[in-house]
Amino acid sequence: MEPVAIPQSIDDPIHILLWSADEIVPFMVSMLTGMLVDQFIPGLALGFIAVKFYRRFRSQDCRR
Repeated sequence: MEPVAIPQSIDDPIHILLWSADEIVPFMVSMLTGMLVDQFIPGLALGFIAVKFYRRFRSQDCRR
């Protein structure tokens, strides 16, 4: 029998690849912006950093 992932709460968003649906937006925006200005690798790095900060602020917001 395979283990089934149970969400922490009923309002948890779905996960896409490594991130939840609301975390992937800053990554995609920075990645696409990096593609438009021909700076793809820095755009990816900025996307990972943006997701890291977004997770930090989102988790603080949930504690209140």
